[in-house]
Amino acid sequence: CQLLMSIIGNNLLAGSSGGAASYEIQRSLRFNEDDDAFLTRTPSSAGDRTEWTWSAWFKRGSIEPASTRGLFGSYTASNNTDYLEITFASDNRLLIQANSIVHLKTEQVFRDLSAWYHVVIAVDTSNSTPDDRIKIYVNGQQVTDFNTRNNPGSGVNLAINQAGLHRLGIRPTGSDDFDGYLAEVNFIDGTAENQHAFGETDSA
Repeated sequence: CQLLMSIIGNNLLAGSSGGAASYEIQRSLRFNEDDDAFLTRTPSSAGDRTEWTWSAWFKRGSIEPASTRGLFGSYTASNNTDYLEITFASDNRLLIQANSIVHLKTEQVFRDLSAWYHVVIAVDTSNSTPDDRIKIYVNGQQVTDFNTRNNPGSGVNLAINQAGLHRLGIRPTGSDDFDGYLAEVNFIDGTAENQHAFGETDSA
């Protein structure tokens, strides 16, 4: 598997919001929208565009009405119709959209500026069950309640993992910066992992 990036290390106390257990996540990265701060990577060759996993801890720093905030995505600079983005939509729901066809938006909203959340997005477009082609896990629980859900077609190549520009902390087209913190950002090429690949759930 290929690790896109792993941001670790700085004594940051974190845990799922309202949980009984907590632990340290180290070295979060601060994204300030006023500074236009984000990270980029352009792979020299494409990986598996049908099966991959992205995970991260995040904490939002601000909420602006009617504003979209980008977390991670990719697009082809010469043809931005080939794109995929993971964002907070203007209604503060988590949104995954690609090529104006795939469109998954959670019913859950993310407006608590004091909370750390963990998100896992597992993609396997070759899965025979359409609703299992993109799975979202938040704080160890699979999201099953969607405001909008349009699944990808069977075996379709998505823009993530193409040999093109990838951006973290901003929308892939270069606008609408994320404002907040990201930590333990991981990308896995070639497998669709669940939440247990990145930690364990402690309800004690």
